[in-house]
Amino acid sequence: MKVIHLIPEFRKGGAERLCIDICYELKKRKIDYLLITFNDFNLYEELTKNIDYKIVNIDFKLSVFKKNKIDLKNLNKAVEDFSPDIIHSHLFVGEIISQSIDYKALRICHVHDDIKQLNKLKFSSFISKTKVTNYYERLYYLKQKKSNNTIYMCISKDSKKIIENKIPNSNCVFFPNAININNFKPINRMIKNTINLISIGSFYEKKGHSLLLKTLFELNELSNLKFELHLIGDGALKDKLIDETKKLKLTKKVVFHGIVANPEKYLQKSYLYVHAASYEPFGLVLIEAMSTGLPVISTDGKGNRDIINKNNGILLNHRNPKKYAIEILNLIKNTNTYENKVIGALETAKKYDITRYVDKLLEFYKAEIKLINSS
Repeated sequence: MKVIHLIPEFRKGGAERLCIDICYELKKRKIDYLLITFNDFNLYEELTKNIDYKIVNIDFKLSVFKKNKIDLKNLNKAVEDFSPDIIHSHLFVGEIISQSIDYKALRICHVHDDIKQLNKLKFSSFISKTKVTNYYERLYYLKQKKSNNTIYMCISKDSKKIIENKIPNSNCVFFPNAININNFKPINRMIKNTINLISIGSFYEKKGHSLLLKTLFELNELSNLKFELHLIGDGALKDKLIDETKKLKLTKKVVFHGIVANPEKYLQKSYLYVHAASYEPFGLVLIEAMSTGLPVISTDGKGNRDIINKNNGILLNHRNPKKYAIEILNLIKNTNTYENKVIGALETAKKYDITRYVDKLLEFYKAEIKLINSS
């Protein structure tokens, strides 16, 4: 069995982290794999030292009004030379390029988000340049994949529903993500003078960091306890969030750490993981937090419903900062409940270990190859 994994580049994100972890496990098991990226951008230099990957330069630019620029000769050659049974793509850029490769192999599209590029046409689409571009990419993509066997590997039950709606008659499987739990050691926590709350994620609107800042403000209004909010990540809204922090007079209580190489050490120093995404396809960071023994209090992002339950945290059905703050205070003040959720978090994390995940993935690969060969 020979497998190619395609991912555009190594940005900080759940898709990139999972892809690296999968390939590390494949290498340990001496599976014949090839990981291909399309440029040298790499925010995971420490982790990628443990795997073999190849940078293949391509030219792939789709244009609604101009001529498409597509040059995949280097990629086609790399694929032809390797002769894979499976081409496993990550993120939409990886998937649309995968479908454009001139090679017959089983395609697996790893669905890490709601893939807006596959949205169906609506009248409102013509109002937005982005939506028009997305729809053009959808048409191109569907045209490319007609002759290909493609399986959509959906990371949550919600993402499976989304893909089944966007691509009728698609072959979708529910395949939750995983982490290397050995990288996230649990520790015993005690309430100290300052209670550290932590959240990890890019600073974009849907991640809801503004709600976390307002919640921290409410915590200060409702309680004499000292709280700090530690934010790990970067993104377009960083300056706006810093300004909001100043307006709420939280400058001494919010720490912007930026992008870090080892989030586990920050998780270990925290007492509670807080999350406020309006939409969350899965929530790999939630598993990372739980694997260190952190209970999670999160807003309902649909995909994270598969992870968070009363045993390991609290899933909020609102986006009200005062109610959010009250939930935090109630959990912190109830030691028994907190300790039970710590146990539940650790038990949940064990179910998402990368070793078991890759065992299951290899079984899936073999079954699909066997199915194709017998047809």
